[in-house]
Amino acid sequence: MSSCPLVMCWDLDHTLGNFTSLILEGEATAGVRYGISGVLDRPARMGARHVLTTTGSHLYASSVLERTGLRHVIPRIFSGDEIDAGSGKRYRPVARAFGLTDGEAVRRMVAIGDLI
Repeated sequence: MSSCPLVMCWDLDHTLGNFTSLILEGEATAGVRYGISGVLDRPARMGARHVLTTTGSHLYASSVLERTGLRHVIPRIFSGDEIDAGSGKRYRPVARAFGLTDGEAVRRMVAIGDLI
């Protein structure tokens, strides 16, 4: 069994925030959902690993995390070329990156997003 703690897979747009103004207007904290830093910090202090799972590009996701100051707590990005399944996301690549089997992933991973 893996020694990996909880892995929290966060969606970017419409979950961590809305970043259209960040990209179009260059505002550093534009669109970050109120209170999200606290929501991220507490599990991280308890050993959870935060990752970003987005069907968007790695460049876009990295830019948003850097410009909003969220990169320190969400160091890993799984972008569209790794996880896009066409009509959703594939989480097996995330599980494998943390050394989790399918059974372990069910118990140690959670996906937080804006879609059912």
